[in-house]
Amino acid sequence: MSAVLATSVRARLAAVTAVTALAASALATAGSSAAAPAHVPAAAPATTAAVSPSSPGCRLEATTVEPDANLTQQVFDSTDYSKAPYAERIYTAPAHVTAMAGASSQWDSTYSPPRYLYTRQFAIRTDRLVFGTTHYNTVKQTKAYTEKKFGTGWGAVTKMVDASDRNPESTKSGYLYAVSGRTGNLARYKVSEKTWGSPTVAAAGAKAGFGAVTAMTLAYQYRPWDDTTAVDALLMTTKKGALYLVTMKRSGAFAPRLTLLRGSTWTFDGLALDNCGRNTWVLLATNSSTDVARVYEVFGYRGTSTTIKQLSKVPGAWDARLTASYWESDIPTLEP
Repeated sequence: MSAVLATSVRARLAAVTAVTALAASALATAGSSAAAPAHVPAAAPATTAAVSPSSPGCRLEATTVEPDANLTQQVFDSTDYSKAPYAERIYTAPAHVTAMAGASSQWDSTYSPPRYLYTRQFAIRTDRLVFGTTHYNTVKQTKAYTEKKFGTGWGAVTKMVDASDRNPESTKSGYLYAVSGRTGNLARYKVSEKTWGSPTVAAAGAKAGFGAVTAMTLAYQYRPWDDTTAVDALLMTTKKGALYLVTMKRSGAFAPRLTLLRGSTWTFDGLALDNCGRNTWVLLATNSSTDVARVYEVFGYRGTSTTIKQLSKVPGAWDARLTASYWESDIPTLEP
């Protein structure tokens, strides 16, 4: 499929694919020695009334790998986060997925109205980094899957984040971040996509000290006019239950900067995040050992003074093996 694509429209009929992976890093006791007050998230509202964030219409979505190996799009009700999400199967992975970045979707620009919905995602499968694309034909209601493989040696990667999407462009250009359970490094990889559907990935630096990372997601992209000050930011949780914001300039040497948000209670191993108004976000945090998932609203980032409000505990058991973000045209951003 070499057709130029337009940015995605929020779609339920989703088709995504393969997952890919990437080697290199893990947040060991990074910053775990920093002094920090333990902020316990506020209890979920004890009411049967609808639960919604402060900015109406914020729809959180996530990508999961279910116990039956189905790659699934989870769509929350933007008017009531106390409800369980709607689940739309994207694809059944052809082999065991051990780590995955968030998925992004986009519609084709060849037809009017669009016919094809594409879901794209990096993932690690059987020691290999892959970039998979699910093609969903809305007319015939059929799905097809294509995949690019990047070689073996990625099996040690435990967490990864793709920050290379760039709305409104349809091709990727940016960085992929990965934590290695073997080395404890956070590694950065340059992603370029001159031909749609066939990105390249090249090592672009690594930092030690991330071996204790248990969950990681894209917090935001900051893209001012001056590209020398552009930033990628990640949210990370650790084995001790700390929550960190990790910021990295896109230009110059790879130098992650850690800011502690919470010192304890954040014992999660899955995170997914979406925009919710200007410099506000909705965050899904999951724990696979207890099958519990919670939804929060995050208001800006000011270290341990950051306001994080729990909206709801997701009803039922969250038994997904892996949880990551899902974006259409709403890549998380920080506005100047």
